[in-house]
Amino acid sequence: MASSTVYHECESNLDLGFAEDVPTWILASRFFRSKMGGRPSWLNLADIPKNEDLQCPTCSACLTFLLQIYAPIESNPDCFHRTIFIFMCLNPGCHQGSAGQGFLVLRNQLSRKNDFFPFEPPVESPDWKCELNVGKFNQVCRVCGLRGSKKCSGCGKVNYCSREHQTTDWKMRHKTECKSEEFTFVFNENEDICENALLLHKEIVMTGDDEEISDSDEDESREVNIDAEIAKIKQLEQNGEVKLSSADLAEFAEEDQVAKDKHFKRFQKVVKAAPDQIIRYQKASEPLWVSTENMPDTVDNCQYCGSRRVFEFQVMPQLLSILKLDKSANEESIDWGTLLVYTCEKSCSSALEPAYKKEFLWRQNFS
Repeated sequence: MASSTVYHECESNLDLGFAEDVPTWILASRFFRSKMGGRPSWLNLADIPKNEDLQCPTCSACLTFLLQIYAPIESNPDCFHRTIFIFMCLNPGCHQGSAGQGFLVLRNQLSRKNDFFPFEPPVESPDWKCELNVGKFNQVCRVCGLRGSKKCSGCGKVNYCSREHQTTDWKMRHKTECKSEEFTFVFNENEDICENALLLHKEIVMTGDDEEISDSDEDESREVNIDAEIAKIKQLEQNGEVKLSSADLAEFAEEDQVAKDKHFKRFQKVVKAAPDQIIRYQKASEPLWVSTENMPDTVDNCQYCGSRRVFEFQVMPQLLSILKLDKSANEESIDWGTLLVYTCEKSCSSALEPAYKKEFLWRQNFS
């Protein structure tokens, strides 16, 4: 029976995450890294989610792996290894509804002594224990790393989750492999990623940040000046001294809203200090909001143990640019101001529930 102990976490120090190019092998499961794109580096290698659990509830398409954050809890022995995974639908239309629509967050954790990884820390070498991967315990898709029950009809040696991914692999390499009698296949996380089928693959390097961002007199003065200018132009318009087009009026209305939005101004100020940040991790703290609007009234309690959920980390809009998901204004695209991830306060670990437990995500857009 799982322990009912709550391992209370005081507000953690702020860590910022940045995208960095590294060799594919170092992002494998056995090295416990935070990462974006490519295949998920599963933690519990045996009990990975079923593919039907990774379907978009709106369009039924298979969700795509977005990122994972390695976030162990030192005070909790059940969380010696702990990773939060985010999956998303790539259909922009599936992101137009509720604040969490189009995303799925899963939490998984292991004690130091477990059925998959050695007790001692890994040796960071491409040849170290390559067999410690999800393919040892499951039939998985060579392309995306999800469950794959379909086999190549030619050689019968490679598994896929879908015909689409089979076609992708065929064009990339398997057309040549399949014809070779000497070809053998064992799933290997060191293998190159099919980047045209998955999101861009990079490590997320987490670094501590202790910079204090204060509201300086200069900034306050600038904000007052903006407010005054907007008010002055509005008065001139009302007096008939200037004539503004509909586009001008819409632009001033937007600027007026931004000027009033203290959260947005603070967001701009904070992000300016490190504009390339894609993750802000500060468990049990207050998120960096992008707007005074569209804040959650409540956050659902953990559906497994009933404990409250607390904020853990947020995904920043810079990730959209890195992944090239922010298309031109004339195209429908996926967008967010920030993605806020809330997780179970206990980080519960009941064996009676799924190994990969659902958590709560809130998408806040810019006003």
